[in-house]
Amino acid sequence: MATPDTAVPRGAGGNAVPSMPSGTLEGGRPRGTGRNGTRRPSATTSQAGAGRPDRSAPALREDADDQHPPVGPDVRAARAFGEVLAAAAGATELDAVLRPAAAAMARLAGVGRCSLFLVDRRTGRFRGRLGHPRTLDRPLRRLTMGGPSDTLTADVLRTRGPVMVPDVTRDPRTARSAVRDLRVRSILAVPMLHDGRVLGLAFLDDEDRRRTPTPAQQEAVVAFATLVGGWMDRTLRILQLAACRDELARERASLARLAVAEDRICEVRDGTVDEILSVIADVAGRPAEILGVAGAAVARAAPPDAGSVVALGREAARHIARTVRNDAVGRARLLEPDLASGLTHRCVVVPLEPRPGERCQLVLLETTTQLGHVDHLIAARAGTAIEAADRRAPSAMASRTDAETLLVATLLGTRPTPDDVAAMAARAGFRADATRVVAVITGLPADADPQLPAASAPWPASSAELEDGTVAVLVDLPPDVNGPAGATAVRDELARTLEELGAAGATVGVSTACSDLHALRRSLAQARSLAASVAALQDVDDDRRPITAVTTYELGPARLLLTDAADARALGEDLLGPLLEDDPSIRDLLATLETFFVSGSSIRVTARTCGVHENTVRHRFGRVRTLTGLDIIGAPEDQLMARSALGALRLGGVRLPGAIA
Repeated sequence: MATPDTAVPRGAGGNAVPSMPSGTLEGGRPRGTGRNGTRRPSATTSQAGAGRPDRSAPALREDADDQHPPVGPDVRAARAFGEVLAAAAGATELDAVLRPAAAAMARLAGVGRCSLFLVDRRTGRFRGRLGHPRTLDRPLRRLTMGGPSDTLTADVLRTRGPVMVPDVTRDPRTARSAVRDLRVRSILAVPMLHDGRVLGLAFLDDEDRRRTPTPAQQEAVVAFATLVGGWMDRTLRILQLAACRDELARERASLARLAVAEDRICEVRDGTVDEILSVIADVAGRPAEILGVAGAAVARAAPPDAGSVVALGREAARHIARTVRNDAVGRARLLEPDLASGLTHRCVVVPLEPRPGERCQLVLLETTTQLGHVDHLIAARAGTAIEAADRRAPSAMASRTDAETLLVATLLGTRPTPDDVAAMAARAGFRADATRVVAVITGLPADADPQLPAASAPWPASSAELEDGTVAVLVDLPPDVNGPAGATAVRDELARTLEELGAAGATVGVSTACSDLHALRRSLAQARSLAASVAALQDVDDDRRPITAVTTYELGPARLLLTDAADARALGEDLLGPLLEDDPSIRDLLATLETFFVSGSSIRVTARTCGVHENTVRHRFGRVRTLTGLDIIGAPEDQLMARSALGALRLGGVRLPGAIA
């Protein structure tokens, strides 16, 4: 009995009628051919060839899929992927394809959003890359999936298939703040696979709406994601090869640059420090500096093509010196910018020690290009050459440090002529108009570097060891820091340094601020007397005595006890100097102050004596407080200080207006 596939039709008499292939006529020739076997053009073909449309053919609609039966998920995925590649126009960048791919996945799933995460090969986690629409990019790039508590991603990795969460509010796997922040209500997680490896994850959802894609839609998304995964694997391999090629080219260029640096350094191996530093700045293409112990630049060089020279400020140099103080000699170190300390550029620093106990730093600054490994090697090699050059002959580094130390010792010990002071200050980089304080340290350990306190001061400083074994530190105060605040900061920083050195029993005395180079001798005497008085008050052995640090400002009126009669006028001018100007309105302030003390410190009597209202007296004392910092009305110790200053001025021969009769 014939099966339906082999049954043949029978005629009216029951005889079998031989079957003919579809498209043939009874005569056995194919349809559309003539009797001689030639092909006859159809009416449709001939009309189309003549440019006349076929009126009997149905009109095409915009949606081509409506003309054909529904296609399977794989076909839909393949078509969508082809459209994505066509839209990318042959681009090899990931985002050029992933951006339209995210939009295509959202359309295949029938949802409005798609978020793509790519695997980080180092950690195995998935970092947010981009999303559809673009507004998702910024929040996605802050997210990382695949952590210990991310059970949704764990399920995707375990099953290597899609995972649907119809309602995120009832599923513990989606209990994350990001889900709430992005207003996700339901989510479909799909892996992007290639050879069993998950290269990325796609999360599809409708914002503020629950939607579960149909099985056919999910199958289409999975097929599409697999196609994207294969493309990603090939692209990542290409990018990795390109990165390796670029890295190899950079390595070759670095080796060539290092070889050039070695040759150039060898050419000037018998030169001076300045010559070697100029070569280093040229081959490195960066500004180079050598910093002394106290943070002063003793040598500086810049590349020949540098438009403007970038130099370290004094505060930044001192920050570098403090930071690398304990680093091994010759070892390069990268320092990041520190705006609070004035360091505005990244730099490579190499501590040097040309002679035992004399440390300095070689610095390469990052300007136009980023510092790299070759810069570390160049800096270390240059440090060796600079140390050798400095051992052969006196260097600019030693000369600058010696000049600075000599200036400090001269200012604090003798009375040079104004011209000599101006010349030495200019050579050492001292500002004649800067406000300074002097600190005297007694009990510094014998093995401690006398320059160390200057290096640890909060602002630019220099130090010198005096004949009695004490160390004097001269500190420049910033313009926006007043005398009391500056002296307190210097006191605290020096005390911390002595604690780090284990200098038990050491004392620190800090003078008042002065802005005259010739007045530094008086400040030294003041700080010396203060340190000696503090040490005398300690009746404990040195090894058990704590470190004591005091400023002259803390003594209040008792500071007059530290002043010689010859310096009484200077002390009075230091306290009441602004009231001594030759200005009638200011002279009235000084006269009112003297009248106040003669009147028994009474506002009422002072006002009656001066013939003014009491509020006028209070207003004048407010101006005194603004000019001198002394609160005549509210602080009894300031009253005593002002009265003592008036006496010191009279003792020094200053003519005062006197009290109003």
